[in-house]
Amino acid sequence: MPDTDIAVIGAGSAGLATALLAAALGRKVTLFERDEPGGRRLHERLPAEALAACARRAAAVREGGRFGVAAADLRIDWAAVRRHGRDTADALRPESGFARLRAMGVEVVPAAAHFASPEEVEAGGRRWRFRRCVVATGSQPALPAGLLGLAEVAALTPATLHHLSDPPGHLLVLGGTEDAVAAAEAHALLGCLVTLVVPGGALLPDHDAEAVSLLRESLERAGVAVIEGEAVRVERRPVPATAGASPAGGMAASGASLVGDEAVRAAEVELLLADGRRVAGTHLLLAVGRVPRLVPLDLAAAGMEAGAAGLRCDRRLRVPGNRRVWVAGSVADPQGTGPRLDAAEDHAGQILRGMLWRLPGGRPAAPARLVGTRAELLQIGETEAAARGRSDAVRVQRLGLGDNGRAVAGGAGPGLVKLVTGPGGRLLGATVLAPDAGEMAGMFSALLGQRLGRLASLPLPPEAVARAARRAAVEFHAPMLREPWLRRWTGFARFLP
Repeated sequence: MPDTDIAVIGAGSAGLATALLAAALGRKVTLFERDEPGGRRLHERLPAEALAACARRAAAVREGGRFGVAAADLRIDWAAVRRHGRDTADALRPESGFARLRAMGVEVVPAAAHFASPEEVEAGGRRWRFRRCVVATGSQPALPAGLLGLAEVAALTPATLHHLSDPPGHLLVLGGTEDAVAAAEAHALLGCLVTLVVPGGALLPDHDAEAVSLLRESLERAGVAVIEGEAVRVERRPVPATAGASPAGGMAASGASLVGDEAVRAAEVELLLADGRRVAGTHLLLAVGRVPRLVPLDLAAAGMEAGAAGLRCDRRLRVPGNRRVWVAGSVADPQGTGPRLDAAEDHAGQILRGMLWRLPGGRPAAPARLVGTRAELLQIGETEAAARGRSDAVRVQRLGLGDNGRAVAGGAGPGLVKLVTGPGGRLLGATVLAPDAGEMAGMFSALLGQRLGRLASLPLPPEAVARAARRAAVEFHAPMLREPWLRRWTGFARFLP
């Protein structure tokens, strides 16, 4: 007889959502997690959000004179910045803690789990036989392939970046990912020198190229030096500490100062690029992407195989090699389409519909990609390039934010709304570059596949940034006003009572 109805391996967002929903539906659930629960959200995303919030406020103080609100001095207390990050994570830690899981009826096993057979997992020296199993082990930062000398350098990743006790004097960021761009801008706005090294020139390849170009200009205005090139070697070069030297040279230019150990600059990291250029800094952040965390699971014991992108599964997230097993979150590779970093809760609901009620998996939600910069870059559905590569019947409606009241009043700078439509004017994708663009994700997700007339008729507050998207939808229909049949009908309608 099985020891548990559903074994869940991993307590990140996907594992937690699956375990809590299944327990609420009366199933016996056993959750296995060797580390603190919460996964990437608790240990990477929330500290990054907190750092970005501090950076935006620093920029607002620095630029306040434009709005008639000038500050005499800008002082950045790095210890307080770090404390805000910890406080943010601590405030949300209870909702993903083991105590809440146990209170909801979930059996928690605080140990690493691996498959012992197609229907058993082993953890802490004991085996559990399961009816069903959900693998939700998530992903981890990837290391750049072929970068020599990495073993001799204490490089940072998005998971360890927020552990620094002092600000980086000159942060080298290697990568063109969302994590790389957001971290680069936040540190620059907080007064650090920052150089963003983009391998192969692939800056945010999953986003609209025009919007990425505007965002790159925004990064450079914030003080980020953006260079393109392949890093082939990293070297550690000792540099004597200089008492009284500021660890963040960018601060002096903006009239700000940092609180911390100003003498700590004990080593310099240098990247050698393939074209011979050398880029030096005090810290190196590796943000080149993520890889699935699958190695410790012993998948072969359960009759399963993994690919480079994750654990292969069908569109219902069920693993073909073992019909007892489903996979959720960023470790899932549905039908070879690749992992999605935003799919945790979506996958949990989809799995339980199929696992418990045998309902179809349904149409997967379109990915929502967001770059957490000051002007956020949101990508929902297809980009213009992807849509045009698939079909010739594509129209693009583009609108800047230069005449949007809220954007202009807030000094948002260059922004963009781009709507990509297919046959019949149905929305295929949307790109938004604007402050708080992520708040529009739900609206665009709900409208995907719908005619733009739905967006054009949405009631929105006056001067809201979202009205720029509505105006773009209205202008999409403007050519109809020149249709002869519409003009004839307008002429006829004037005689009606």
